Amino acid sequence: MSKALGNNPGRDWEIFYKENELNWENKEYYTEKYMHSFLKSEWMHSLIAHLKPGQKVLEAGCGTGLFSIALAYAGYEVTAIDYNEAAIELSQNNLDLFNSQSEKKLKIDFSQGDLLNLEFQNNTFNMVFNQAVLEYFTDDDNFDKAISEMHRVTVAGGTVVAIVQNTRNPIRPLWNLMGLQFYINQPNVRLIHRQVLQKYFSRYFKIVSIDGLLPWKAVFMAPKKFHKVTYYLNRFFEKFVPQPKVLRSKIGIQLVVVGLKG
Repeated sequence: MSKALGNNPGRDWEIFYKENELNWENKEYYTEKYMHSFLKSEWMHSLIAHLKPGQKVLEAGCGTGLFSIALAYAGYEVTAIDYNEAAIELSQNNLDLFNSQSEKKLKIDFSQGDLLNLEFQNNTFNMVFNQAVLEYFTDDDNFDKAISEMHRVTVAGGTVVAIVQNTRNPIRPLWNLMGLQFYINQPNVRLIHRQVLQKYFSRYFKIVSIDGLLPWKAVFMAPKKFHKVTYYLNRFFEKFVPQPKVLRSKIGIQLVVVGLKG
């Protein structure tokens, strides 16, 4: 079950930062070798595809700072906020770690901030994005407010990109049967699927695009002892058997929604 049951995701996540329960964090990520690989991932492609060289980016909920560091490494001007001071400290430490072992020294403006009340002027950034943030706004009004604030600080012609858990993935019961429990040790999430994202983003953006990330990985999910086999199956099918967008957005592990500001 979820560990924190409130309607304020920032405060809920504070529990996990205090208890050091970020089980996805890995210091090996903060090397140039890993950044080269990460920049080729579906996550990063879903962001960089909508940017021009050197543009201004805001990560509105940066967590460990990995995405911001990758974008800064790719040459973008990055600002990043998080509700939790512990997250900002962790992100800065990870940036310092990267800079300590890289010839390319990066600069990112990390600061504490609230997604529901962004302290930036209107029309400031070419892109505003976050990953695994919006789904924790279980209150409808706050969910809408978060999208509204991201829209407000984005320039006309710019984009807002949100990568969220596909909490309605139809394959999840199969994962549970195999003993694979995902999204358990975390705050509450709302039900997220294509129609929900379309409904809320269409209120603010003239064009809304929704896709799924890692759909073949969702299909080939398996216990750890089979990871080597499933890794190669996933890579093969991603390259040679691409899925149509409508199917990707149903079974992808995560969903990515892109809003173009008019």
